[in-house]
Amino acid sequence: TANPLKITKIEVRNFRLLNDVTIDLEEGTTALVGRNNSGKTTLADIFELFFTSGTRRLSAADFSATCYNQFLEACQNHDAGLGDNSGPPLPAITLVITISYSKDMPQYGALAPAIVDFDPECTEAIIQLEYALQGDRRSELFEGVQIDSESDYNTQLAEVMKVVSSKLPALYGRTIRAIDPHDETNTRELTLDQLRELIVVDFLKAQRGLNDEKERPRDLIGK
Repeated sequence: TANPLKITKIEVRNFRLLNDVTIDLEEGTTALVGRNNSGKTTLADIFELFFTSGTRRLSAADFSATCYNQFLEACQNHDAGLGDNSGPPLPAITLVITISYSKDMPQYGALAPAIVDFDPECTEAIIQLEYALQGDRRSELFEGVQIDSESDYNTQLAEVMKVVSSKLPALYGRTIRAIDPHDETNTRELTLDQLRELIVVDFLKAQRGLNDEKERPRDLIGK
């Protein structure tokens, strides 16, 4: 019998090596296999980022390199007096999870808060997790940036990212929302507890030296 409830797709944007990646999950088990530095650990890290309670301190290194120019352009727009709402949205780290379910389920249980559509034939729920600037606070984000329009691109970029990185922990925050598969403007805010009741994520950290007595791993799995 097919599982009445399953995650079918994962989308990651702007997180380290995973600038814009979509992963379709298999019916049973999905194994990720790849060379070093191909993004396997990065995928695990974004789940840890969003599913772990407490505040995670983001740094500029958590954003894909392609985001850096967007921060610089936003800062230049701000310096030109175009205001906090000017230009494209600032980069955000995003994880989108698509859940497929059977409309014949007798009750939705923990899935219920994630269902926001009104189409009785719809059998998908979409949850978007995002670390983004909270409110229209570009002025705070770029306060203290000192760039000279005559400076070269790399100098300006380094100055902007130095200031932005120091402000990220205070000004960027986590949001979780359910999105209507047929109308992205129809959303509902979810709590972390609601998310963790629906999706259970566990982490088993890798041990490189299980058979190396010199390393003497202290973690339980090492012993």
